[in-house]
Amino acid sequence: MANETHAQKMLRLIEARLEGRLLSEHNEYSIAGRSMKLMSVPELIAARSKYLVEAKREETAQSGGRRDRIFARL
Repeated sequence: MANETHAQKMLRLIEARLEGRLLSEHNEYSIAGRSMKLMSVPELIAARSKYLVEAKREETAQSGGRRDRIFARL
């Protein structure tokens, strides 16, 4: 995980948060007069989609634009 890009790190954290949200119903909380509102599930899913595209783009750039698919016309 030391060589993770920002997109990969955010994708990992968002996915972990989504897994945790399925087990927790708390969307807001307050401590010592300060309140915190967490991202909703639809917001997390949208962010995951964004970072998934960005991580794939970075992966393609790191591989020199090489793709893992080979197309052949028969």
